[in-house]
Formats: sequence, C-alpha cells, structure tokens
Amino acid sequence: MDTIHCYDDGFGRGLGTLAGRIWGAATLRRCLVALSEETQLLRDLFSFRFVDAPLEGRSFGNLFFLALTKILSSEKQAIEALSRILKI
Repeated sequence: MDTIHCYDDGFGRGLGTLAGRIWGAATLRRCLVALSEETQLLRDLFSFRFVDAPLEGRSFGNLFFLALTKILSSEKQAIEALSRILKI
C-alpha cells in the first residue's frame, strides 16, 4: 500500500488559473502515479520538475494533465485518460 503525502506551497496556483479550474492537479498526479503499475521511468516522468525557465519548478505530470483537460474539455475525461495511460 502506498501512502501519499500532500503539501501545497502555493507555487502552482498559476497553473490552476491557466487551466480555468483544475482542482488539486499535483495531488491527483501523485495519487495516480502512486497507483500506477507502470515502470519506474514512467513514474519518474510524471514526477519530473523542470529546472529551467520558463517552466522552472513545474511538474511534467501537471502540465500533461492540463493538456489532456484542454484537449478533452473535461477534467473527468482527462483523469480517465491518464488512468488508462498509467494502466490503473
């Protein structure tokens, strides 16, 4: 059983604003990655944080989820798609 610790420093609030309404994208990403039976590489990819501007400090997984939400026009459908991608 995995334990997921959640902490919000407020840094990612701009991402939620850009998305229009993404509730807890980082928490969602951590939960889905923890549940994934995929390879360590895929888990590392979704947890990867950029170190260079303009994406410095942003998580690939959060940006990926944002893109899915925009493409599918639905957070629910984005979660379902991400679950399929991670084979949950």
